[in-house]
Amino acid sequence: MKRRGTAGDRLADTIVDPLITDPVPARARGTARQATEAHDLPISDDLGGLIEPGQMIEASEDTGGGFEGDLRGLVRGLSVTANAKRASNGGVSLAVRQSLTIERPYQEA
Repeated sequence: MKRRGTAGDRLADTIVDPLITDPVPARARGTARQATEAHDLPISDDLGGLIEPGQMIEASEDTGGGFEGDLRGLVRGLSVTANAKRASNGGVSLAVRQSLTIERPYQEA
């Protein structure tokens, strides 16, 4: 597997720990080099609607999340906010956004 837009020639460091013999702590050890980030994204068809914890996400900066480049990772948390505003024509406008906690590998230059 390689990251889109790359030559696929940069591999992550192998993590070996001879004292860990069970899959649960091994998985935790392997995710030690992960970043946890919070992003506020719209609920849109481009992103697949509401993104639930446990889902993988891939989004680009033009989806309205305020981040640079591509965003890929595992969703660990979710909160949803809705704001209603009175429109000039007397109607009501509703804006719904989702705030995601995303776990993803650190990016190195």
